[in-house]
Order: sequence, then structure tokens, then C-alpha cells
Amino acid sequence: MDRANIINGPAIITFKGASFYTEGDIEVNPGISYGEINTAMHGKVDSFIEDIVAEITFTPAGQWIAEHLAVLFPYAAPVIGSSIFGSSDTDVTIQTLAGQLITWKAGAITKMPDLILSAVKPALGAVTIACIGENATEWSDEAKRSVVAATAFSDASFDPADIKMAAYVAAITGASAPWDAIETQEGWTISFDVKTEPVKTDALGTVDMRIGGVTASAKCTPVGISEAQLLAKLPLQGAGISRGVRLSGLGADLTIAGPNVGDPIVVLKNAVMKTGQLKFGATALRIGEIEFECAVTFTAGVRNALFTVGSVPEPDPEA
Repeated sequence: MDRANIINGPAIITFKGASFYTEGDIEVNPGISYGEINTAMHGKVDSFIEDIVAEITFTPAGQWIAEHLAVLFPYAAPVIGSSIFGSSDTDVTIQTLAGQLITWKAGAITKMPDLILSAVKPALGAVTIACIGENATEWSDEAKRSVVAATAFSDASFDPADIKMAAYVAAITGASAPWDAIETQEGWTISFDVKTEPVKTDALGTVDMRIGGVTASAKCTPVGISEAQLLAKLPLQGAGISRGVRLSGLGADLTIAGPNVGDPIVVLKNAVMKTGQLKFGATALRIGEIEFECAVTFTAGVRNALFTVGSVPEPDPEA
């Protein structure tokens, strides 16, 4: 055994012009799924290749860069039924420090990263990119799905100053205290659920994926809120609350922002507090985890964005 043949080492991912350094490992699952051939007499007698959809999973190092955000969060205003891959392929490259460039054909994000907004944690969670292989190309093509080439590592874009952590301030538009400055025990986690439906042909398997729906929600454990304030904020009782009432008429924008220019700022549009907890014990905080979810709104029949993700701007000198 020659130890020089044992391969390891880090890499970066480039997708849609953005290069991502990662917090930990990059994992690639070639995504070969198999079916079985069975008989009553013999049980399983063979397997066959049913479909291939490769998946690349990684957690960005937390660099908060405008070009990165545009790549990582493509479904703020989804067009339901549209292709996530578009009319032309976008490849994903993994460049190793050791000098290998692995290209995966036709990628699209199927899991947007959670946002972890805390003073002690980087802001971005795990991302998943699905790769379905080069468009209009047969499976038998040797470059249908991936290509490996010897390429020296040359990227010099990393700057640790781009990794943002802050003591975030959250506020519900139009709300009074304490909802105009929500303090939390451990920060906020914002999650996005992207539903996709594969488009398959008998000869090629998955050739596309279509957007089926997107939801956005935010969770935190607040501090400094009373029992009465929590119960009054939930859609539990009172004016406007009835069986069948629509949540879209109860929401308001939830803005979570760092204190400094360039810090992350996230706005969940028309967010409604759906759940909340009360805890009674010797040491437990009275208020447990609460969750907000965006309710979809429309303007002139057009669906509005669910959320925005960006950076705190410079103050307007004329404001």
C-alpha cells in the first residue's frame, strides 16, 4: 500500500459564479437508485438502475456576500410549476486544494440554507444542490453527469471578515412592546421548505424538477415576555378570531437585523405567530419556543415575495 494513494483534503464549491468555502465536509451522493426484480418462486433475482439524481450537501462557512445570497435563496418569490433548472444547464464545480476539479452537470438548489441568526453562530446552515446530468444527453455519454480534471487551486476570495455574527434585534411591524424589540435566549432559526416534483421520462428518468411550493418560518425562545403577552399574540381568541379565519389577514412583517452596517437583515413577509409554549417549573423559563410562519399575499393577482435576505444598509442621510 502506497500512502500517497490515500486521498483526502478540503475543497471549495463554485455555483452560478459564487465560490463557497465550507464550515465542514462537502458530501456528494451520486444518487443512483435501484429497483428490484422479484419472483414468487425465487424472491429477489436481480436489481436494475431506476434513476440517478446526484446530491451535493455542504454548510457554507458563513460568508455574508450579496452575490452568495442571490445564489443561495432563489425561491423568495416562487413561480409555482416552473423549472428549478431553467432552460440552460448550470454546472457545479468542486475544486480541491490538492488540484482536482470535479464538475457535476446541471445543478439546482433543492434545500435553501437555514438562517441561524445569533451572536455566537455563523449565519448559514446546510445547502443541498441536486444535479440531474447534462440536458439533451444520453446516459451512455461519458460526460453526462460528471467530469474530473487536474486543475491547480487558485481561489483567493476568502475573507474572514465576511463571516457575520451579531446580537440581532427583531421587531414586528406596527407592534408595541415587547414585540417591537424581541429579545431571545439563543437567537433565531429561520427555515425554508422547498417542495419539488420530478419530471421523468421512461428512457431518461428525471430530466427536470418543478417548484411545487415554498414556505418560510422563524423560531426563537423569547425572554422578557409575560404569559398574557404571549397568549394575546397567538391567534387564540378575541376580535377577528374564529374557526376558518385566514392567517393571511392576521400577519405583519417580522424583521430580524444585526446592529451594524453590513450585518444580515431578514424580513419575513406577513408573518403570523402560529405556535407558542408556556412552561411551569423550578428553573424553566416561563415562555418556551415560539414560531412564526409567512402567510402568502397577492398584489393585483400576483404572488408577493415570502421573504427578503440582505445586509443592513448605510443610513440614509436625508431620512
